[in-house]
Amino acid sequence: MKPQITICKPTNKFTDKDVDLLLNNLRDTYRKASYNAKKIVKLSFRNILYVISESRLADFISVSAQNIWCKSGINGNLHNLLVGKKRTIQKDFPKLKDLILEHCVPLSELFHAFMDDDINMF
Repeated sequence: MKPQITICKPTNKFTDKDVDLLLNNLRDTYRKASYNAKKIVKLSFRNILYVISESRLADFISVSAQNIWCKSGINGNLHNLLVGKKRTIQKDFPKLKDLILEHCVPLSELFHAFMDDDINMF
């Protein structure tokens, strides 16, 4: 019998206020850091953005992804599927390997936009 999994709406791990505080402090640290330390700060920034993005719901879903989802046998809304959750359930639902969950804007672009300009991410 095929396992049944229901995907419910996840809770965010970070609030927008948490994210703002973390990223603004990283930007300040990056601007004051030596060349070698900047590499470490940039890596931290990427890692934090990655974790944040994995705890957010999907904004856009393609028609083909929706079709794969409907045929997968999983109950729930595809918008609620996070990258980490996909990894844990795809062994039971191999068809999910056909889904590509990605960032709308590459993390490196977000890094450069945030470090180069005095903008707030959230």
